[in-house]
Amino acid sequence: MSIYYSKVDGWLIGVIIGSVLFCIVLGIFIYNQSRIGSYICFGSGLFTGGLFLLFAFPCKYTLTEDRVIIQSGFLRQEALYSQITGVKKSNNPLSAPALSLQRVKITMTNGFKLVSPKNREQFIEELKSKLPITP
Repeated sequence: MSIYYSKVDGWLIGVIIGSVLFCIVLGIFIYNQSRIGSYICFGSGLFTGGLFLLFAFPCKYTLTEDRVIIQSGFLRQEALYSQITGVKKSNNPLSAPALSLQRVKITMTNGFKLVSPKNREQFIEELKSKLPITP
């Protein structure tokens, strides 16, 4: 069993932390003008930060005997190797359990999944080695 953690793009974390801090700082500045507005800003910032932590950490990909397990926060997805039809590099920006745009597209019989392991090349090689050989 191999575990690969998600690569993290600094700009993405910066945008998320920046938006949370913006709400909190805005709440501080408007506190004297509108306490209710200030509380709304604080609450929005804390709620957004909490949701991000809840859905994003830990973000990891586990290669087991018969499947890849994709975990992002408390969400968990699985893909059986027998259902995987292709694996290739991708920069697809679609929403995915990935904290980077340097991604791996796992094509399956019923769609695809996007992941962003730190060591993309090694992940692709190991995943391909676990796939059943098709004629």
